[in-house]
Parts: sequence; structure tokens; C-alpha cells
Amino acid sequence: MKSKKPKNKPTETIYMQYEMFNTKNNIHISAGLPCLSALPFPNILKTMTNDLKKEINPCLLQYGFPSGYFRFKKKLAKFIENQEKRTVDPKSLFITNGATHGILLSIITLAQGMASVIVERPTYFPLIELFKELNLNLHFADVDNEGISTQDIRRHLRNINGKIFIHCTPYFQNPTGINMSEKRADELLNIVKKNTNVYLLSDNVYKMLNFNSSSNSYVLNNCAKRIIQIGSFSKIFCPGLRVGWLEAEKSIIHRIEESGYVQSSGGFNPIICRLIEKIIGTKNIDTIIKTWIKFLEEKQQDLVGSLKKIFPESEFNVPNGGYYIWVNLKNDLIANSAFRKYLKDKKGVVYVPGTKCAGNNNLYRTYTRLGYATYKDDRLIKGLKILKKGLDKFKNL
Repeated sequence: MKSKKPKNKPTETIYMQYEMFNTKNNIHISAGLPCLSALPFPNILKTMTNDLKKEINPCLLQYGFPSGYFRFKKKLAKFIENQEKRTVDPKSLFITNGATHGILLSIITLAQGMASVIVERPTYFPLIELFKELNLNLHFADVDNEGISTQDIRRHLRNINGKIFIHCTPYFQNPTGINMSEKRADELLNIVKKNTNVYLLSDNVYKMLNFNSSSNSYVLNNCAKRIIQIGSFSKIFCPGLRVGWLEAEKSIIHRIEESGYVQSSGGFNPIICRLIEKIIGTKNIDTIIKTWIKFLEEKQQDLVGSLKKIFPESEFNVPNGGYYIWVNLKNDLIANSAFRKYLKDKKGVVYVPGTKCAGNNNLYRTYTRLGYATYKDDRLIKGLKILKKGLDKFKNL
């Protein structure tokens, strides 16, 4: 009798929506996807599906209340309070399909004609295209070790009129990992306070992924006038849930509720909100987030150690949370499109060049974003080694 050969354990396949990542066998060293196998999804799925079987309210099959069911918003407010140690009014919350949807809703509701946006440089690169698609006049403010440059913001404000949005990621900024200083946050709030045509879009999607509970002690004044805080479950649970939130003063929430887009659409994801409600209403949520943070911290340490060995000439800061390390590899080939194509097609490694995060500004032509959230195994380290060999080989071709 022949013995059965053990089956090879399938490797986790990573699918990404961007064209540059469309080959499933590539190693994506810049990826910002959460590693599904590192989070306790079987427990989440079991809890959610068991609860849904008990749900007998047919209203979940309707369009839903525009800003989200109040019962869910109360649970969400309590969840944010527990995670961020501050008071949250459920009436100041609006449920969205995710962080980008929250940005979109805010702009199309509040812009009212010609408007401008001041965005960090470098920044999360798809936002640059989004703002262009919304016909916003685009201006950049550089990021330093304290966050977005308020000096650059003031310079822009002297030269532009109409409604102005400032978009920033104050906590573990994408891609730099920088945490905005409390001093810089105060300066930013004063700018918004003094300029009644300015709205601040505070993108907080990484805020809860903090390796040190003593940092991030300040809050960007959650319900001050024209301050819109944006949150999402995408980075702490999974992107496929498509649930996030806005937090703003009630007058802004009311304006968004009354917009034609929302009135036509109805509330967003009521069934998924009911499922999430069960999860965030249990003590398991703390364990889930702590487990995920521990994974991120360990993978970050692995990446830092490998970077020092593989690219000893590189320069980078080590963030205290989030998904990314922004690294200067001190090699102009990083921005070279022919090299990126060679590395992807011939070596199976793809990355986001620094120029893409900076609106194609050459200031970051030697930089790349490295993401440590996606892989549970050593593929990220393998990808770095391939990148190093590729850089050495390509310059001699």
C-alpha cells in the first residue's frame, strides 16, 4: 500500500487593486494590506454569524438611517472612547464605507464650488489622484519630524481663496510613520480657528495601532468647528468590511445627512454595522487589537534588523506604530521606471517609489515606502534582498 504524500501547505496569496500590484505571485514590499492570517478572523466570523442568526429586525434590509443606526453609533462611540481615552458623542458620528469615502463625503458636501486642498508631501499616493478627480486645486505642504508644515500651510493660505481643505494623517503618517507633535497640532488648530473658510480632514486610520500607550496623548480637538476626524476598521479588522466613520460637529454631520448623495444612497452598510456592533461590544475587541499590534511590532522589528544588514547605507526613522517605514535607500534607481519594470517583470518584486507619494516631486527620488503589515512569513525580507541584488545588477546592464 502506497503512503500518501503530504500535501503542500498553500501559501497566502495577496491580491491588490492597484495596477502596479496586479501579478499575484509578486512580493509587494510596499503593501499596506493587513495580514489576514495574523488576525483572529475565525473568532470574528463565528461571533458575527452566530449573532446575525439571532437578528430578526427586517430594517437591516432597508436603506438605513443616513448617518447610521443610533444603536450602532452608541457602541462605536464607546469603542472609540475606550481605545482613545476621551469622550465621544454618538450624535457627532457619521458611518461611512471607509476612510476614503469619508473624505469624499466631506468634500462634495462642503466644497460648494471652486475649492482647494492642501495635502502632505509625501502622502498616501491615491489621494493625489482623488483630489484631482474632484477638480480641487492641489497644493503640497512638506512633512518634517513634527508633522505637516504649518509654515507651508500659511504660505498657501495667503495665495488661495474659496473653500480650503487641509488633509493630514497626524498619527503614524502614511508613508513616513511620523506622529504629529502636540505643538504642531496646536498650530494647525489655530490656523483652522482663524480661517473660517478652512476645513481640517484629520485622517486617523492608524491611530489605534500604537505600540506605546503613552504616546498620542493629545487629540486634534474632535468636535471643534470645521475639524473632521476620519476613522476606519480597515486597518484594525479588515478592509473588506467597508465600514468607517466621520466625527465632526453636529452641524457638519447634519449637512452631510442632507446631501443629495446621502439622501439618494441611504445609510451605508447597515448589515455589516450590525455584525461589527457585536464584536466591539465584547471584551474580545481589546484582545483582537492587542494581538494585531503585537504582530505589527514584531514584523517591524524584523524589517528594521534586515534593513540594517541589507541596506547599511540607508536612512530611516522607526515609527512607534502604524504600517510603514519610509526609507532613503540613497539610490536614484528607485525612481527609475525602467528599473521598477525590470524588478517586477524579471524578479517578481514591486514597490512604491517615493516620487509617487510626493506628486512626482524629485525630492524623494531615492525613497520608498516599506510595509510590514502584509506578510506573516519572511517574504518581505526576501523581497528586500532581491531589491538589493536588482539595484546592483541593473546599474551594470
